[in-house]
Amino acid sequence: MALKCQMGAIKTSFQEEGFEVKSDKKYLICKRVTHYDQLDEEAFFEWIKKLDCIERFEGIRDELYLDFVDRDLEYDYLKELCALFNRYKIGMKQLGRFIFCVPYMD
Repeated sequence: MALKCQMGAIKTSFQEEGFEVKSDKKYLICKRVTHYDQLDEEAFFEWIKKLDCIERFEGIRDELYLDFVDRDLEYDYLKELCALFNRYKIGMKQLGRFIFCVPYMD
């Protein structure tokens, strides 16, 4: 028996001091992102804008919320998000919720 990894998504909600992200949205949180200069910050947001899986993004205090379009997260987009998160040292643990491993027979 081997493991086959499938993409999936968990719908979550967030509430803090009266702000609520809709429970039917999928999103990631980028906390305290470090930009090394103005061009680096521009590159960060341009990268996000190029990802078709991101419907919109919104910042609140030191957090940036990335809202996904209403469809499963494709493998290529997960790879791009991993690269983005690695480059800007954003916690990648939250990306684990998009991968489900299920047993299958060879």
